[in-house]
Amino acid sequence: MTPIFGVFDLNHQSYSQEYLQAMGHALKFGNSAITKIWNGPAVSLGYCDFQDREQAPALFTHQPSGVTVVADVFLDNRPEILAALSLSDGHDSQLIALAYLQWGSDFLAHLDGDFSFVLWDPNLCTLICARDRFGVRPLVYSFVPGKTLFIASHTAALLAMPEFKPTINEHFVAGILADLWESAEQSPFNEVLRLPPGHSLVIEQGGEPRLSCYWSPQQLPELNLPNDSDYSEKFSKLLLDATLRRTDPRVQVGVELSGGLDSPSVICAAQQ
Repeated sequence: MTPIFGVFDLNHQSYSQEYLQAMGHALKFGNSAITKIWNGPAVSLGYCDFQDREQAPALFTHQPSGVTVVADVFLDNRPEILAALSLSDGHDSQLIALAYLQWGSDFLAHLDGDFSFVLWDPNLCTLICARDRFGVRPLVYSFVPGKTLFIASHTAALLAMPEFKPTINEHFVAGILADLWESAEQSPFNEVLRLPPGHSLVIEQGGEPRLSCYWSPQQLPELNLPNDSDYSEKFSKLLLDATLRRTDPRVQVGVELSGGLDSPSVICAAQQ
């Protein structure tokens, strides 16, 4: 995973580089990494580049549109996206930007995998944040009305801001202690919200953040098959397809065995 962060100044002011470096430093969690930052007129995006591991570029700027993406991402449907865009190759952050340029506001429906990202469109003065369907990759944000939107993979980056004075969300903490964790948005701090799985957050220059759901299990059509053997065959096909999508030849693949039936089933599917 690649920690990412960003700042959007609604008054079109540049943000302190010292503070941006502090956000990146907070996301290193003691590891050796280089904080890399991209600065636009109103937006700054960054990520932690861990030098001791192989990772694709987390940041991409498309020329000449200027659309810029910083992403913590592993796309499972790379072949489909590459084919749709008539490309032979491209890293995942690049594919997110090109998917946006190709399909516009519907581009999230074409992304399948684990991701959280921030996309800046300078032509529309619009910032788009999104999180994958199951929330595998985290993304939190804090909005100061009329001023600034802060985004990061972890709350630690927001706590690094000198002007950020968080207060404890007692309702959230009480829910955790009572095992009544109900909200997908709340966090231990009142000023910090989590972007829920399958959701996007869109904000224009001078506007307010708009949260919307682009995917949920309830949107899937009900499956009705004639008999149990058909359900078994359908499940096997889905398991094989899901496993194949996640056994990327670019990286080494490992399976954590739990002692149950799920993880051995994944190994068997991968071997096929």
